[in-house]
This record gives sequence, C-alpha cells and structure tokens, in this order.
Amino acid sequence: MTSYTLFSQEAVPGPTADGSPNTIGVKISVSQACTLGGIWFYSGPGLTGLPSELALYKVSDQSLVHSEAAMWSPDTPAAGWTFAAFAAAPVLSPAVNYMPALLCDTAEFDYISEWWNTGPGSAGIVNGPLSAPGASDGQGWYNAGSALAFPGSQFNSCNWWLDPQVTPVPAAPSSFSGLPLITGCM
Repeated sequence: MTSYTLFSQEAVPGPTADGSPNTIGVKISVSQACTLGGIWFYSGPGLTGLPSELALYKVSDQSLVHSEAAMWSPDTPAAGWTFAAFAAAPVLSPAVNYMPALLCDTAEFDYISEWWNTGPGSAGIVNGPLSAPGASDGQGWYNAGSALAFPGSQFNSCNWWLDPQVTPVPAAPSSFSGLPLITGCM
C-alpha cells in the first residue's frame, strides 16, 4: 500500500540550526483512516544527536495519543533525512487535527522561519489523504524544555523538518453484490 508524507524527503534549502531542548511538532489531518507509521527527520550538515522520543497528540484537547522511544534508521546523525518507525502504528481518524511531535532533548534540529507563512508552505500541503494547514491555521509548533510535552506555542511559522508518514487503512468490503443467491438444496 502507498505511504504519503508532506515533503517527500526533498532537499532542505539553507536551514538554521537550533540546539536548545524542545518538543517540535507539525499540525496535520487525514481525509480517510490512516496509520501513522513513523516520522522522518531532517538533520543538516554538522548537527549532533537525534530526537529521543516520537509522539502523537490530538490537537483539540492536547491529549497524548501515543509515544515511544525513537529508534532511528540510520541510527547516527548524518546530513539528510532519517526515519523512526512507530513499533505500534497509531490509527488516525479523518477530519481530526493531530500533532506528530519529536522530543529534541539533546538533538540539534534545523528550521526555516516563515516557511508556513510566506514560504512554500503558506497555502498548506496536501499529499493523498495527508494534509497540513499553512498560513491560515498556523504551524511552527514547539514546547521549550527537555521533557516531552504538547507543542502548544508557535514560533515564526517555522518548518522544523519533521515529516509524518501515513498509510491509508484498507476499506472493508461494503457488500457482496454480484454473487449468486442460493435459495435451496438439491
């Protein structure tokens, strides 16, 4: 089955690095039931460490849906994209706002200011069933500190370069039309 991401692991142009401890997130929704298989993370040249935890929050009540220690592949920071899969992929419901998040307690991370406001993400992104709002609904979500917490503050519509990977849940058959009706025994 096809998986979808926001950025398709594209090259990241000229990011700024930050080494302060933060939980960083991106607001998303899906148009059909999907599993959140994991999160891609971009690490620029010379950055150290990788996020220690993956999390998924429900935006409406800031509740933690799922979290676990991050197991990265590759497991050492290098310039480029790396992926951490959820051991038990949470299921996302359609039309609910979620916030996949990463705890960067000792990891440096890259960002580009105003990316979601006046940059390429200003109109939002839609890829298959996955979408992220742009300037109209805000991005750049973070929570300062070295403990995992809901990213409830915003900073400069930053793109933190975390990229959720979703896969649609196959629909169950709705009927068995076209099958012959058996009415009796011979």
